[in-house]
Amino acid sequence: MEDGTIPDSDITASSAWSDSTEAKHGRLSTGEGDGAWCPAGAVFPSGSEYLQIDLHKLHFLALVGTQGRHADGHGQEFARSYRLRYSRDGEKWITWKDRWGQDVVSGNENTYDIVLKDLGPPIVARMVRFYPLEKLGEGQFGEVHLCEIENPQDLPTLEFPFNVRKGRPLLVAVKILRPDASKNARNDFLKEVKILSRLKDPNIIRLLGVCVSSDPLCMVTEYMECGDLNQYLSHRVLLDKTGPSHNTPTISYPALISMASQIASGMKFLSSLNFVHRDLATRNCLVGGERGENGEDRGGERHIKIADFGMSRNLYAGDYYRIQGRAVLPIRWMAWECILMGKFTTASDVWAFGVTLWEMLSICQEQPYCNLTDEQVIDNAGEFFRDQGRQVYLSRPAVCPQGLYELMLSCWNRDCKLRPTFAYIHSFLTEDAMNMV
Repeated sequence: MEDGTIPDSDITASSAWSDSTEAKHGRLSTGEGDGAWCPAGAVFPSGSEYLQIDLHKLHFLALVGTQGRHADGHGQEFARSYRLRYSRDGEKWITWKDRWGQDVVSGNENTYDIVLKDLGPPIVARMVRFYPLEKLGEGQFGEVHLCEIENPQDLPTLEFPFNVRKGRPLLVAVKILRPDASKNARNDFLKEVKILSRLKDPNIIRLLGVCVSSDPLCMVTEYMECGDLNQYLSHRVLLDKTGPSHNTPTISYPALISMASQIASGMKFLSSLNFVHRDLATRNCLVGGERGENGEDRGGERHIKIADFGMSRNLYAGDYYRIQGRAVLPIRWMAWECILMGKFTTASDVWAFGVTLWEMLSICQEQPYCNLTDEQVIDNAGEFFRDQGRQVYLSRPAVCPQGLYELMLSCWNRDCKLRPTFAYIHSFLTEDAMNMV
């Protein structure tokens, strides 16, 4: 691309921020336009924005290179990691993975240097797509970045996930406290580190390391290769009894219930410690591979872990409501007493679990209460408080059996004492819900 052998017309992209950041400007060591391709929107861990190169005939590719925005060294954007997909016919696309099954390629650390990566194994392709991965999000403390630990076997912890083989990098999330953080923010950050260090459960994201001796303060937690549950499900359709769809990935009802039971199991553990999550939703659950913690085959079942990096605050900005320009709250997942009284308990987490279950059985195709404005959602919380029969409940998803919908409704009981416990929910999902089709 750098020498112009590949014409502009063969360099395309999923979108572009402006004319000066179109795909044709995404060449190494050149500064035309703004000197780089920039997508129109945020990049997601699941990868929806891409830069595409059409070589018109099959090529043997053993090396790829990336660079940040050149612009005579004044650029500020670069991708710390990316994924590659390739095609030989322009129709079937294959995700490149290394010899250990890892599909994330480490990218740039600054805006100027060109980083070359050997592809092992090499690929034979006519078309190649680069999917940039950068920040996972930006929360109240600072930024969350997607990174890799190159030698995870050297981590000084006995709680390390043992399915990572020697030489295979580990995908992690690095949460960094912003430099201008207040004293209260620093204290809250350290409090979160202390809390996460106590949470050791198969369905809770693990804290792998921290840096608190010097600025910037940061914490390293494990990340899951399939990204967050909302993105994972929203790109799928329900597996029909007539057979799989030809193009769109599918998911079955039993798989959804298995995922929900794993979330319930993780929340059961949190509630046993009297830990209140406050922001349970599909966006804050991560999806792993088809193998368990110790490398055992999970029979195609995806591993789910609950997280809360504040990572979803900018990727899912529409899910949060800003109160008087300060507090940012996920009101569509919140119990009425949280919205009106600021009261957060395990029972309010149960309410949020009911909404999360509704999201999953709706295959994350729409936002909860999508027909209501944020102000109407708050008004609806008032109707729950008044309890005069005018409150609006989320409707039953098409795939949801009546018995399972009744579980959801019990999660949204006005009286928090009458909501089910996570122990009951987990038992129901593992023993009863599988038989409801």
